[in-house]
Amino acid sequence: MPAVIHQFSQYCGVGDGVTNSAFFIQRLLKALGCESEIFSDDAQTALADRVHPLEALPRDPDSWLLVHHALGYPQDAWLADFAGRIVLVYHNITPEPLLPAEGPWRELARLGHRQLSDWRAWVAGAIGGSEFNAAGLREAGYPDPLVLPLFVDVDAIQSAPWDSGMLARYQDTTNILFVGRIAPNKRHALLLDAFAEFLHFTDGPARLILPGAPLTPALLHDLRAHAESLGITAHVDFLGHVPDAVLRGLYRVADLFVCASDHEGFGMPLIEASVFDVPVIARATTNIAHTLGEGGLLLAGEDPREIGALMHTVLTEPGLRRRILAGQQANLSRFEPTRLTAELAAFLASLGVQVPVPPSQRPAAAPRWLVEGPFDSSYSLAVVNRETARGLTRQGVRTALAVTPGAGEPAPDEAFLEANPDVAAMAAAARQPGVTDVTLRFTYPPHTVAMAGRVRVLHGYGWEETGFPARYVQWLNRKLDLVTVLSSEVGKILRDAGVRVPIAVVGAGVDQVLASPDVAPPAALGKGYRFLHV
Repeated sequence: MPAVIHQFSQYCGVGDGVTNSAFFIQRLLKALGCESEIFSDDAQTALADRVHPLEALPRDPDSWLLVHHALGYPQDAWLADFAGRIVLVYHNITPEPLLPAEGPWRELARLGHRQLSDWRAWVAGAIGGSEFNAAGLREAGYPDPLVLPLFVDVDAIQSAPWDSGMLARYQDTTNILFVGRIAPNKRHALLLDAFAEFLHFTDGPARLILPGAPLTPALLHDLRAHAESLGITAHVDFLGHVPDAVLRGLYRVADLFVCASDHEGFGMPLIEASVFDVPVIARATTNIAHTLGEGGLLLAGEDPREIGALMHTVLTEPGLRRRILAGQQANLSRFEPTRLTAELAAFLASLGVQVPVPPSQRPAAAPRWLVEGPFDSSYSLAVVNRETARGLTRQGVRTALAVTPGAGEPAPDEAFLEANPDVAAMAAAARQPGVTDVTLRFTYPPHTVAMAGRVRVLHGYGWEETGFPARYVQWLNRKLDLVTVLSSEVGKILRDAGVRVPIAVVGAGVDQVLASPDVAPPAALGKGYRFLHV
């Protein structure tokens, strides 16, 4: 008989971090063969098919209940009388002084901290989503909490739909992103100060993008006034709460993620930025250093001039950016679902729950290269992309092939894929979640927005005019680590136009020409000169 392990969260909402954690844990539990449902006494109606009302929670003495705790819960009396056994999943509670005085927030935080100690008597085990959270549990009397970040569904983040409308909106600007509710502990004012300093270093258009709902209207009003006093209102987007698809679109257009927060129990947006290969700069407060592990660029202080200068350095030094992204990609291995499932299973087994304990690691995968752009026709760019991918595969490189995300390119032609099974296999590989090490892109115009990968290359590039548009120069300089070109003349045109990233001359491949059979001309050509134009 499968183990019964349900979950409870006092509030469940679309896009809510605790709710997303519950959904992720449910997926892990079901992978272990457990029966698992989610219950709440305050759930949005949009989640009615995934979250059940508290009244429907079975009170079976043989069942287990994971209780998510992130804020005071006034209606907690029933928990002490629950017939089954309870495991606490602690998401951290922001300290009272870092919350606004107006509204219920401080009182709820005070209650939540008190309940953390009060509940200890009837909780069978506890999970802290971070080392910082686990320290809070130990301080509250939980002797041996498990540190397990059950927030990060890397596979789901990588494969979820996203709003490509963000590409057009932010294509021609350098985009600095921070994701988080507008609250005192997030230090949005410091971000505004640092961004104002950054604008002194850059000569191109730039945006500070700030999605997140304010805890109070006064907080947002004060931040808008502060931006106006700095003279940067036209460069700052306060977006409020945004749907998840829009948020994922913002990560794809971001050039840099900057976190100035005073308090993060975990810092989920730091990992989301890493998943989308956005370099992270963050102040090393509370749990941030533990969350980023080997990744990101950590700051000890809060000098806005230092932060602004560092933002410019990361954006203009491709080598530094690559080192940051390499560390962030290495850090993501800590959050692989395979590993988290194994650690959760071992913890449950230690409490006496009959669950299998699976292997803790996926088989090591070879580095993945991704070729982006058209590839399913006789269009010259499609030929270059397709044959480059084939050439990499022949050399033993694990290669995927995809159209450019958000560029409006049509889906690959099914008849072409059927006639070219090797291309179909590479297209299927691009749909699988996983880290991309190198991205090669060839498309017209040479879009570079929404480009993932630790190393980003515009490959096989050709240009037939004497001038190269300034707009394209900005695109290449913002995102790329390398441009490979067909000739030294193309390289000279790009360099003269202001392209700063490395340029390598690779020539033009002729594999598809050599592989074509000779065909006799339709008529005798006769004697004399012959002119050919293709």
